[in-house]
Amino acid sequence: MSTMSWFNHIFRDSNGKIAIIQWPNIPLSGWILFKVAAMISNNSSLIDVFNIFGTVLLLIWASLELTNGTSTFRRILGLVILIFTILNMTSR
Repeated sequence: MSTMSWFNHIFRDSNGKIAIIQWPNIPLSGWILFKVAAMISNNSSLIDVFNIFGTVLLLIWASLELTNGTSTFRRILGLVILIFTILNMTSR
């Protein structure tokens, strides 16, 4: 497989467009908002709630990317984030 063919297979969607970043993405945007809220909050109970909601949204995003990602790259990215998020949850 040539380098360009490999690139096209990994990073292009079924319409031939490069599909690395895709906006708007509600679960990922929500995760970012909850992470920012957790970083600026002084209330430890709220920080825990923000982190829980953020993690749930990240798991949803990763699952959607794994099952419906528009390119091979996005499906692999969903799998990697899903695995690391679950490992992070179980190591606490």
